Amino acid sequence: MGGDTLAKQGKYADAQATKLKADQLEQWEKAKIENELQVVYATKELQMKKAQARELEALRKRIQRGRDEHKEHWLNGAQRLMQSHRNMLADLRTKQNIEQGRVTQQVKAELSPAVVKPHRPPSKVPGKLNTRDPSSMSYRSH
Repeated sequence: MGGDTLAKQGKYADAQATKLKADQLEQWEKAKIENELQVVYATKELQMKKAQARELEALRKRIQRGRDEHKEHWLNGAQRLMQSHRNMLADLRTKQNIEQGRVTQQVKAELSPAVVKPHRPPSKVPGKLNTRDPSSMSYRSH
């Protein structure tokens, strides 16, 4: 029996009790639906947080992989540059040694005629002291 029917029949106390029961049942159903929705929302929120955490971790790994690759490329470039520098230094040393040998030979060639001068005998002028001749260094009495 509905509350309206009881009220029409004049059973106001029964109608009030039925209405109170119906209101309580409605509140209980609303609370149940709200709780179910909260469970659904909490589950979805948890799923979203887990998905975001996975995505964030994947992004961090990707960033770290990019850093590692960048570092490896930089190290390879630095090693190539250092090897190029060592090669250049070796080239310069070789060129310098060749040039030094060439200059040494040229200097020797230019100086060799000056070293092979004909030997002149010391002058024997009387009264003149010849510093090259040790025999003229003696004291003579005149």
